[in-house]
This record gives sequence, C-alpha cells and structure tokens, in this order.
Amino acid sequence: MEDGSSGSIDGRIAEVRLKTEMPNRLDAAARGKIAAALAKVLDDASVAGVVLSAPDGRFPPANDPGGEGPSLSDLCRFIEDAKKPVAAAIGQAALGPGCDIALAAHYRFAANEAVVGYPEVRLGLVPEAGGTQRLPRLVGAGPALDILLSGRAVPAARAVKTGAIDGAVDGDPVAHAVRYVQGLAETGAAPEPTRARTRRLRDAAGYLAACRDRREEVDDGRLEAPRRMIDCVEAALLLPFDEGLALEAATRADLMTGPEARALAHMSRAEAMRIVPKALRETTPREVKVLGVVGAGRIGTELSLTALASGYDVVLSERDEARLEEAVLTIIEATDAEVDAGRLTAAEGKTRIARLAGDFGTEALSKADFVIEAMADTGGAPEEVVPALDGAMKAGAVLAITSIEGNLTDLAGATSRAADVLGLRVFPPLRRFRAAELRQGKATAPVAGTTAWNVLRRLSRIPVISAGPSVSDAIAAAYFGAADWCLMVGASVEEIDRAMRGWGARVGPYEARDLAGGGRVPSALPGGLDAALWHAGKRYYSYRPNGTRAGPDPGIGAILEAARKRGGFERRPVAAGEIVERCLAAMANAGARAVRERRVGRAMEIDVFAVHGLGLPRWRGGPLMSADLEGLLKLQKRLRRFAGDVPGLWTPDPLLGTLIKNGKRFGSLNG
Repeated sequence: MEDGSSGSIDGRIAEVRLKTEMPNRLDAAARGKIAAALAKVLDDASVAGVVLSAPDGRFPPANDPGGEGPSLSDLCRFIEDAKKPVAAAIGQAALGPGCDIALAAHYRFAANEAVVGYPEVRLGLVPEAGGTQRLPRLVGAGPALDILLSGRAVPAARAVKTGAIDGAVDGDPVAHAVRYVQGLAETGAAPEPTRARTRRLRDAAGYLAACRDRREEVDDGRLEAPRRMIDCVEAALLLPFDEGLALEAATRADLMTGPEARALAHMSRAEAMRIVPKALRETTPREVKVLGVVGAGRIGTELSLTALASGYDVVLSERDEARLEEAVLTIIEATDAEVDAGRLTAAEGKTRIARLAGDFGTEALSKADFVIEAMADTGGAPEEVVPALDGAMKAGAVLAITSIEGNLTDLAGATSRAADVLGLRVFPPLRRFRAAELRQGKATAPVAGTTAWNVLRRLSRIPVISAGPSVSDAIAAAYFGAADWCLMVGASVEEIDRAMRGWGARVGPYEARDLAGGGRVPSALPGGLDAALWHAGKRYYSYRPNGTRAGPDPGIGAILEAARKRGGFERRPVAAGEIVERCLAAMANAGARAVRERRVGRAMEIDVFAVHGLGLPRWRGGPLMSADLEGLLKLQKRLRRFAGDVPGLWTPDPLLGTLIKNGKRFGSLNG
C-alpha cells in the first residue's frame, strides 16, 4: 500500500498511499507509480472503491513538474474520472498539490487536527492542478476566494462548514473513509466527479459579485497573484472546466517567471532553510520551562507577552518599580483583549497571567532556565548589569544579551558562565518583526546555542546565527545612514518614509527607528541625528496620547539644521526613486560585506534581516534578491555613482566585482 503498490481492506476497498521518494514532494516517478497503483486497483473487479492516504497523513505539499510520465493535473484528472468511488483520507495536512489531489477525489475526510488549503498566493502563484476550478464548485466563489487569497491553512472543522471536505473525524480518517466507501459500494451509488458539481455555480450573479468585491479589495495592492487568482476563480463559472484548467495552468506559468514569484520563492526558502551548525544539530538542547526577562521596557514587555503566549512561565525582572507595574498592567490588558476577542477563554487568560511573576530585583531569576537581558531601552550598561545577572542565575541557565555594543567574548568572560552566554538581537515591535540574530561568542558552547535556537523557534522568531559584530545592526545602520544622507541634503522625514513605503516597505526607516525605541542602532552616516535626538528626548515623529502618529516632530528642526551645518551639506530636491536606490544600495553593500567576511552562512540571511527585521516588502525578496533581479552590474554602477558622497556607505564591496566577473549573483552563494 505504498508508492505504486496497493492492498485491499476487507477484500473490497483498496488503499493507495501517496508515498514519495523525496520527503513530501512529488516527482515524475512518484506520480507514475501512484497512477499505476490506481489503475491496477480500479481495473480489479474485486475492488469496490479506493481510499487515498499518505504514510504520515500529509498529502504531498510540493510537486516537481518535470520528467516523463503523468503531470499532477493528469493524475488529478485520472482520480476524478474513476468509475469507482475514491475518497481522500487526510491525517495531518493537504496543502497545495496535496489539496489538488484531495479535491480531485470524490470524497474527503480528515482528522480533526488536520488542515487543508493553498499557500500558493504567498509564493506569488495560483494552484497547479485545478484548485481554482474545483474548490469553487465545492464551496462557492466567496469561501473559495477566502481560502485561496489568504494562503492560510484551514482547520478541518472550518473546511467541513464550507464544504471543502465531507467530514472531520476523531481517530483514523482512513478507517472512516473505508467505512464510508464500503457503504457506497453496498448501495451501488456512482461517484460524482468534482468538476460535475454545479450547485455552487447556479447563482451566477452572486458568484460574479463575490469576485467583483474581492477584486476591488486587491486592486489597490501591488501583488499580481491575487488579481490573477480571482480571474481564475471567475473562469470556473464562465468557462468550461477544461478551459478553466488551461487558464489556471497558463496563469501559473506566466507568474512563475515574474519577479514577484521569484522573490517570494526566495524568501520562502530563506525562512525555511535556517542554517544550524553541525555542532548544534548534534547537541541536545536543555529543557526550558521558565524564561527570565530582565528589563520591563517595550522590548522586555513584548518578549514577556510572547513567551507567555508560547507556554513559558515568565519571570520579569525590573529595578524600576513603576516601570515594572506598568509592564505587568500592559501584559494583563493585552491578555484581557485576547479573551474579549475570543482568541482565549477566560480560564486560559487567567492561567496565562498566573504564569507571570514580576520581580523588583533579580532574586526570582534563580528559577529561570533561560534569561534574556532586554535593557536596551531602559538604560543600564551591560558591563554592570551582566555580572549581577550572572550572580543571580542558577548553574546551567543560559544568558542571552540584547544590549551589546562591544565585544561579546569579553563580556562573557567577565561571568562565571562564559560557555552559556550569547548575544541576541530582536526587532521591536515583535508582533510585526520576527527576525532574531543569534550571536555566539568564542566560548559559547553548542548546548547554549541549540537551547537558544529552540527557544527562539518556540517564540515564533526566525533565527539567524551570525559570527563577529552584529550583522543585523550593520544592515540597519546602512539603511538608516542612506536615509539620513537623503534627509541632510533636503528630503523630509515624511518624504523618505513615503518613498520606501511606496516601494512596498511596511514602514519607512524613520518609522522603524521610532518603533524600535530609537538610538538602538546608530546611523552609518557620520554625524547622524540619532544621538542628538535621543539625548534631547526627541523622536522623528510626534505622537498623540493614544499612541497614534501626529506628524514629524517640529522640535527636530534645529537639531537637523545643526547637523547639516556640521556636515557641510548643500540642500537640493531628492526624488523618491533616488531615495529608494540609495537605501537599497547601501543595504546590499553592507550585506555583501557581511557575506564576504563569512559573518552569515548564506546570502539569503541578509534578506531575512531586511524583511523580517526592518520591514522591507517580502514580495521584493530583500536587498540582495532585489539586486539579483535588477542585475549586479546595475548595482555596482549605482554604488560607484554614490560612493563619493559617503565612501563608507556606497564604495562597492569587492564581493560584488567578484560575482560579476564570474557571472554569478548573490543567490549563487546560498548553497
């Protein structure tokens, strides 16, 4: 009953498993063997029906379209055309190509914990083998577009309500599917192909209205895939089934060659292909039940909230009693809001708060298995704070330091636990930025690194391991330095942020600096504004009492003019296009240097920092992917043109010339 072989259950119902040679990925050989197994049992007169399953309950979520043999679309059509009932039994998931196969079956059953859906829109694509044609026939245009345009996995219970699957069951869905198909065989009921189901298409006006409404929602966006997805779903009503399939296939082929899909595929790989050194992979992490957070500023409060939501007990330590009380109140209010929104029950909210202990001091940190120093926005020199934390922590507890400006190895050496000390960079606000840089000192032991890695993954961070000075800080400093140069020569704070948002960034560089609390990462432009602003208690924008932005802070004008005079800047207009070019070029150049110096394992790690730490658009792929798409020769010429303004920002890194000479790109360094 695996990959090209089949077996019968009770002599009447055959089970065919969708086993693949590559984990969860179909190729031509696997598709051919599955088709052959299906043909064998469907031709067997003793077999009354078929159940499709997968060895681990996961229908293959990926497909390699090349090679000889049936395509995925051919396989789905073969399943759908079967004269005997075919049921899909989903134990854990049917996503993407796996969902295509499930929808081609005549019936679908899933375990209660299983999920189905199409993540393709997040890759800038439409489904591969009929998802835009079969799903609307099962659920209607509105629910189909909800699933297809969100790209999210749909829980089995919700999928049953929409009609995408026929039942969610406790226990083994294979056994349930077998009983169901046996019942059909006993009655002699003929299967109904999904393509023949037209009930959801009968209200043509309502169907088209749903497509029109969703098109109005996505027309303001820059992404091509959502618009093309709606076109395909609309075609399920307007075109014959086979022509609808052909439109979907042509649309996917067109999108796959575009920059959006290439950038999104790059980011998906970058998010999934986390480099874990061999020493960490071979090391068993320590168990972490209690997480200590030192510092109740914004970073510490958000870390505490995230840790509580991730199931940790949390000790929040703060020397300022008023700040501690404010942080605890913020955490309670945020948890109550989750309860009010229905995302937590009242009992769950109460239990979550009970797992928080606020400590005015460091004594309670003796209970923590992992401690995060988060005092970057509350003050306190690491040289003074770290020894005190070391003395309060129990043996074997790991210490992660976020406010390192100097040498991590020296700082760790001043403790009794150098092997259990490492550096950590997170990007506030944590709900918006998921990147985390994990810096290991020379003495950091693998067990500390792998323990930290596991903690970060549980906190829903995207961890990147780096060596030497902070890479994320270098990328941020280049971004902010380029923005500051534009500001000095005449662009306004709002114009610079608007230019980057116009390019697709979620926030502009000055919005990002305000969100981070300011001053955490200095600008790479000599004489930049950060230090003067924060010493004067200013931010780039002014804010209303409710926290909403009121506009650029008028109080920074005098500080800005003084900085312009110090630097000898002459004012001139700066177009939005130039702002974007300078910011991206500076980040790409800083990224090239970090890659050349081997401070990160792959070039794609730079894009992770830029997208998930600084708010650049995921669908652009980050500064290095953007450079690859545009051409490295263009980037080199641009850098040379800018280099005279600030050599430290824009003098082309030698790696760029090496790549161009060898006909390679940054992506070729990803392994």
